[in-house]
Amino acid sequence: MPTPSFLARLLLPALQIKIAPVARFGLILLVVAAVALLRAAFITDILPYLFFIPIILLSALVFGRNSGIVATLAAAVAAGCSMSPTGNPLSLSVAQWSAQGLFVLVNLGIGFLAAELSRSLVLLENLAEGRREAIHRLAAATAKHTRLASIVEQSQEFIGYADLEGRVQFVNESGKRLVGVADPRLTVVEDYFTEADRWRISAEILPAVHAHGAWTGEVEFRHFATGALIPVRYNVFSLRDGDADGAVVGYGTVTTDLRSQKLATAQREMLTRELAHRMKNTLSIVQAIVSQSLRASGSVAQARDVIAARLTALSRAQDILTATSWTQADIHDVVQAAIAPHRDEGARFVADGPHIDLDAQRALGLSLALHELATNAAKYGALSTAAGCVRMIWSLDEKIFRFEWIEQGGPEVHVPESRGFGSRLLERIVAAYFDGSGVLQFGQEGVRFVLEGELVSHPSSAEEA
Repeated sequence: MPTPSFLARLLLPALQIKIAPVARFGLILLVVAAVALLRAAFITDILPYLFFIPIILLSALVFGRNSGIVATLAAAVAAGCSMSPTGNPLSLSVAQWSAQGLFVLVNLGIGFLAAELSRSLVLLENLAEGRREAIHRLAAATAKHTRLASIVEQSQEFIGYADLEGRVQFVNESGKRLVGVADPRLTVVEDYFTEADRWRISAEILPAVHAHGAWTGEVEFRHFATGALIPVRYNVFSLRDGDADGAVVGYGTVTTDLRSQKLATAQREMLTRELAHRMKNTLSIVQAIVSQSLRASGSVAQARDVIAARLTALSRAQDILTATSWTQADIHDVVQAAIAPHRDEGARFVADGPHIDLDAQRALGLSLALHELATNAAKYGALSTAAGCVRMIWSLDEKIFRFEWIEQGGPEVHVPESRGFGSRLLERIVAAYFDGSGVLQFGQEGVRFVLEGELVSHPSSAEEA
């Protein structure tokens, strides 16, 4: 925008000054009289009109046309007094009267022009101020529009709008990616819905928008390329021309993708069912341990110790499973956790076998079996002597799993007269977990337990790595 001239910068502040007409005219007369006295006292040999012209010009510029007229007439009177031999402004010669008339006419014209110039300056300043305000408002509106456009484009929501006939006019980038559409302007609102939900547009959604201004509910969009169903929370509202009272010109939507939420809900429900199932299984194992231990124990104290030891073994196995979210456990971890209470400074245990992932049920069963075997070995078998040791060997041939517990260096072993819960646990319960068989043998060199069954899991990722 051009910079105002020096004259404009000087006059514009003066033009803002408001003075009453009487005071304004009095000030003009006072200035004219002062100039006349100054001329009469010091500068008598210069034309009488010369010093009054600036006063007339400034009066018209600053105070307007009427002030210019007053200044012109006052200056003519003062000039007449200086020209008259008697000091009477009416006692002038014909030539002097002609000069007076010409002076008045010329300065009235100058005053009129100066007043118009003043008015034009004010008008131009008002126009410039209006232009500055308009530019400021436009800049603010543009910045607001840019921010809103940026929000719409960066939003992860599906944002779009359509006209009253349902022709889509705009969809943001997130919306395009959600439904796989390249040019939304070639589509209508119904194209985004599945066949099952299209009837709701005219029967339910639009009537609610017309009645209440908006509608929100869950529907299914379809993917234009794959046809996949996309659960969404569809929020649609009326668009009005101008303010809230304007005519409805279309429909807008801010729609949320619910796939992650639906997946999380399904996973939560699955985990709840799985947790309930596992709790039932665990409680069944605990019930069997408690009832069989009580039945086989000679006293309450003995039963308490046996039950506590077996439940501790069960707890250790569950700790391993918890670390993998109850999905699987490496057989090495199960074995090491089960024999941990019986380790001493010597190499009493030898474990040899590949890394194999066991599911939760088989991991619990093997842990209980190892606990029973290790406890009996510590009381009566190889671990009850300083020279005794235990070898554990396992293998996986396709789906056939084989595990062997072999005691060596212990005392002479005798076949028990009766089989207790421990034997039934090894040969029946644990074997059932593996869909196979469990054989407990009492040889001269020591106890030997062989477990065979099916294993649906694959070798552990630790071994593959």
